[in-house]
Amino acid sequence: MKKFLFLSFSLLAVALLTACGSDGAPINKLTDSFTTNTRAIDGDNIVFSQNTVSIELNLTDMLFKFSNTYLDADKRPHTISTPEMRMTHAGGTVYSFSNTGATADESLTGYIDIATRALWYTNGPTMVCTSQPQYPYATTTVSVPSNGMSYNQENSAYLFAINADGKSCTFGITNFAPNTAGSIEASLIEYRDIDVTPTATGYIITADEAQSNYSGHYTITDLNINLSSQCQVINGSFKCKDLEFSITGKMFPIANFAQPY
Repeated sequence: MKKFLFLSFSLLAVALLTACGSDGAPINKLTDSFTTNTRAIDGDNIVFSQNTVSIELNLTDMLFKFSNTYLDADKRPHTISTPEMRMTHAGGTVYSFSNTGATADESLTGYIDIATRALWYTNGPTMVCTSQPQYPYATTTVSVPSNGMSYNQENSAYLFAINADGKSCTFGITNFAPNTAGSIEASLIEYRDIDVTPTATGYIITADEAQSNYSGHYTITDLNINLSSQCQVINGSFKCKDLEFSITGKMFPIANFAQPY
């Protein structure tokens, strides 16, 4: 079963912050690699590409660097390899970074959340890159049409492992608690082969009906999710049995996410 990179990085982050070397000193450096998704945008022309980013994170000196490759709007490959960049605390476990380079590829602004592995960066309005999109900072409103009641859930995260062609994804929900008949305890519910449409501002995620990885449980219908503001924001809705779910949230826990362009 395909596991979300979000979960593995959370463990890496914990290990990074708590592990000690042979002399008992904290280990505050991490070298890692994971999948990234890039949209290169030129007017109505949107080119999706997926690659592997390699990162080096130094929490002792608050330095960060990475290398990554993407296709531009003309489908030509570009490789970004940054020098060490100073990280600035942006709130919670989120740090910002930027680099002013000689070329457009090298001039970029971004954010990384060391607790969730969410990486986001751009070289301006022509290219936006993220790790597999994940939204742990979301509120879910659950409505019961039969009696008009509703309540909020704050502990669910929404995760999207986009496939290499950019046309479908595995959609996941952590700590899903719909309280419907036949519910079972599960830390991660997954739905595969969900339609993805890249847009100039993010992705549209849709499905008329989707079966979960728990056969016979948690079937959802009318799934419609918009990842907007260059994937920084999630809004959407779906139904599960007799309940309706609406989602609103962010990729990063920053009250007013600063647009770099």
